[in-house]
Amino acid sequence: MSLRTTLRTATLAGLLLLLVPDRLAACAFHTALPEATVSQQIAGAIEVVAARPAADNPFRFEPVAVLKGAASASRPPHLVDSATRTRLARNPGEAVLFAREADGSWTRLLVLDAATRPLVDRMIARADAFTGPEGAPERRDTFAGLLAHPDEGLRRLALRELDALPYGVLRDGTYPVAAADLLRGIADIQDMPFAPIRILLLGLDGGSEPDAAITDRLTSLAASGADLHLGAWITAAIESGGRDGVAEIERLYLGAPGRLTEAQLRDLVRALSEQSANGDPALRAALDGTLRRLVSLRPEAAPLIAHAFGANADYSQAGLIRDLVAARAFTDRAGLMAATAYITRARISGQTITASARPGRFLQSK
Repeated sequence: MSLRTTLRTATLAGLLLLLVPDRLAACAFHTALPEATVSQQIAGAIEVVAARPAADNPFRFEPVAVLKGAASASRPPHLVDSATRTRLARNPGEAVLFAREADGSWTRLLVLDAATRPLVDRMIARADAFTGPEGAPERRDTFAGLLAHPDEGLRRLALRELDALPYGVLRDGTYPVAAADLLRGIADIQDMPFAPIRILLLGLDGGSEPDAAITDRLTSLAASGADLHLGAWITAAIESGGRDGVAEIERLYLGAPGRLTEAQLRDLVRALSEQSANGDPALRAALDGTLRRLVSLRPEAAPLIAHAFGANADYSQAGLIRDLVAARAFTDRAGLMAATAYITRARISGQTITASARPGRFLQSK
């Protein structure tokens, strides 16, 4: 079957995949954090209120101030737990922040106190800007400044907000947090949901201490076959080490490709995609070479490349994907559909697709 015929058979399915929006995220590796950040929930709410225990029922919340939108007859259905009740009784100037969505559901966000109130006022005032791409740098800088705040809750809130930003936006920021503090947080089992964004910040920080920690962790993961936060560690290694970081990744993970587990392979491709789409443009050639060597050693990486690079709207690998289609590296319909969608998107975006004269040659190289 010719390449043209092969592509034609998957065209409809590929075009259907075009309807799936590209996902852009700073950290493509977290698994345990809520989907929406506090600033996003505030921006999407039709009503935001400060609430305290009702005078006639201390176990029920009653709005005492409307901070966004118009007051409604609805009130948060949440019960006032004993810890919150005790705290608010002791601090009459504090309240709990709630957001009401268009469907009428209420979400408890945080406790309003002297530390959080100025930030909440800013999130409400800048809600529209914070949720748009033009406001991403302002959002980054607002929350980056809280990483050294003495309040632990605000530090965590800042980490979650930064985690939701595109990696390319993160790369242009300045973060007032010491590498030692990031490493302590990464090692804390109780704080594991925030480990990926801390790892990315560690890579952006650079320096001898982060470099040593990143190399040690990647060496350990490679030797053990584990994949805990592997994608974030690889992204950090390339960010911190540049071309040397890319070479280190190849040494550790392509030197003995048979030991790569499926999960490790997936995280490796996702990290290479993140760096290709949002990292240093000067590393693009080195990353291209790594991808070709990877797929020659592990052909099953082909659909992973199409998925990951397509999700990041990075069509730099269109020539490689076309070569892989011609070499019949996609062994199932789902993989071929992903490849077709990727190539079609690349053409729509105006990407020049340069295919190899002998597309199958790198699949046999070692």
